[in-house]
Amino acid sequence: MGDTENTAAAGDNNDQGGNEFKAPATQADLDRIIQDRVARVQSKYADYDDLKAKAGQVDTFQSRISELETTNGELTGQVQTFTQEKERAALVSAIAKDKNVPADALRGTTKEELEAHADQLAELFKPSGPIIPGQESTPGQVPGSPERKFVGSLFGSE
Repeated sequence: MGDTENTAAAGDNNDQGGNEFKAPATQADLDRIIQDRVARVQSKYADYDDLKAKAGQVDTFQSRISELETTNGELTGQVQTFTQEKERAALVSAIAKDKNVPADALRGTTKEELEAHADQLAELFKPSGPIIPGQESTPGQVPGSPERKFVGSLFGSE
């Protein structure tokens, strides 16, 4: 009973594949079969060196990405600082102009603090004499007249 099953199984193999195993007759046949098998396996892994090199590049790229992210964070912080400083300078300038005090003298971080300090400085810089409108602007060039030229030539200064 066991022999008939083995025979039937062997017959099924013949029907399915049609290839029967034949033992290699010579050492050259065996070497050729082994070389074919080795070539098939090597062809599966032919791009192994390329993949290994790419994997090495991934590590390099990831370290570079982390460096760039760190640099980006630092630069973003600097940009925010510069923006805040610019906004503060504009605010100080506007308050100094409105309150008629020097901008360099103003201290504070918020608008309220700057305005309070500007009010204090305005009290300190309050003029004690009369205010003449337009006193801060003086003429740049006085037009020449013949009388001025004559008097200038008398005193030797023209």
